[in-house]
Amino acid sequence: MKRSRFLISVLLLILLIAMTAACGSSPQDNDTTEYDTHIEENLTEIIQDDNLQEALSPITAITFNDVLATANQRRQNTFEPDMDRVHALIYGRDPSVIEWERLFYAPRAQAISTEEAIEDVMILFDLLKHWYAAYNYFGGDEVFLPVRDSVLDSISEMERVVTVMFSMMLHEALAEVITDNHFQFDGRTIGINNYRFVWETPFYKTENGFRHRDTDRYLVEIEGYNIDEVLRLAVNEYGEFFYVPVFMRPTEHGRIYGANFIFENGDEERIIMNDREVIFGQPPTPTLEFENDIPIVTMRGNMPFPVETAWDEVLGYNPAYGQLFLSFAEELRDEDVIIIDIRTNGGGSADLLRIWLYTLTESIIPVSGAVISTEGITPPDDMESLPALWYAYFNTSAESLEYFAFWQEVFDSSSELNDNHWLDFLQGDPTFINEALIILLVDRFAGSAAEVFTSHILNMENTLVVGQNTFGTLLTSYFMPLHLPNSGIPVIMGPLMIMHPENQWQEGIGYAPDVWVIGDALTAALAILNNR
Repeated sequence: MKRSRFLISVLLLILLIAMTAACGSSPQDNDTTEYDTHIEENLTEIIQDDNLQEALSPITAITFNDVLATANQRRQNTFEPDMDRVHALIYGRDPSVIEWERLFYAPRAQAISTEEAIEDVMILFDLLKHWYAAYNYFGGDEVFLPVRDSVLDSISEMERVVTVMFSMMLHEALAEVITDNHFQFDGRTIGINNYRFVWETPFYKTENGFRHRDTDRYLVEIEGYNIDEVLRLAVNEYGEFFYVPVFMRPTEHGRIYGANFIFENGDEERIIMNDREVIFGQPPTPTLEFENDIPIVTMRGNMPFPVETAWDEVLGYNPAYGQLFLSFAEELRDEDVIIIDIRTNGGGSADLLRIWLYTLTESIIPVSGAVISTEGITPPDDMESLPALWYAYFNTSAESLEYFAFWQEVFDSSSELNDNHWLDFLQGDPTFINEALIILLVDRFAGSAAEVFTSHILNMENTLVVGQNTFGTLLTSYFMPLHLPNSGIPVIMGPLMIMHPENQWQEGIGYAPDVWVIGDALTAALAILNNR
């Protein structure tokens, strides 16, 4: 737009100068020379205008090679666990003090006595201290004990404690100190979820900052935000690269968000954005299809174990799906390009993903983080009385144990910290240089084990993560429900905690993609490859 105005102005001025010269000077017009000089000065001023020169300067197009080089640079950040921090996270924890047999199952009570409620509170906070992997991460005794004492003070004045009110009281108390999307108390998650808001208008990045594509205006401020953190590299369904503003906001604030954008010419615009939730179906069967000779692996359902286990019937897993998924890795070893679609994948077996990548590359692909695991559950004498989940936990078949033991030896990633804690740190080449180009498609519903897979991909060069930020469900692990023995309230807390590299992942925020997508991620990925 600025270029058009400039050319029109220059042409008009040149035409005026030419007309004046053609007419010659007139004796009756003594101001001609002065008028010509004024025109020349205006023309010089327009040509020398710095802003105009910038507006006219060509914008360097973002190429696929530029994007891939930036992604590869992101993968150079190697991770080593801080062992002092590891030992601080397991300090003072001893699962052997827990009376496990009372916790596997208890019937729901409508109301309990004050003494029973006090006992449940004491058992809950002991369970947190000695079993919940993130207890010290969230502040340990210094944080949790005042919360416990506050609850005890509240219930000590009650003659009878109604379980519904008791549950609400405990949930509210725990939510003050825990933010963990795998932690559930009485069926409710104590975590955080964020909507993703995008102003789907392209910006280009120049030496002078971010320039709006349609108006040529430079963005100088987004009120309350750092511009460089908000503007994300993006791609549309035509494979065109540019930048768009992306905001992450907690879901409790609603699905509409407004932000103020201020431009260099003083213009201020308030942009109202809506969260666009696109949910895909979750076919349980993994698929391998080809489009324009490009293989597309889809795994949107939860990832099952690749061998039969006691979990299958309880969790609805089908080991045949895991075996089928692994067969794709064998089939694709000689491909130059692979698209893997895990959008809407809520997790499952992280072991399956680790084995899948090993099968594809015949190499150990490290994960961006270390896992601290807590052990020490004592099985009950009467196994037959256990709920199905716990029965499966204690009765995993010898065949499946042998299978996992084999792969554990292959990866050789665990080391004992003390009698009840282990550190799992999968080492390999700090950044594996992959021969095939792998494009991983993710969205806000890809979480848990799907984020473990994303982490592996982020340790491989020649890969691109395309889509949206993942869910952010990877601080601790999911586990079977335990029950407070008097009230019967179920609680799910993870005995595994993942230590993530700084600034790479956050609960409720997840992993950021290399390239944000405007439109459908698969369509955009195919366009990227076609344009390449």
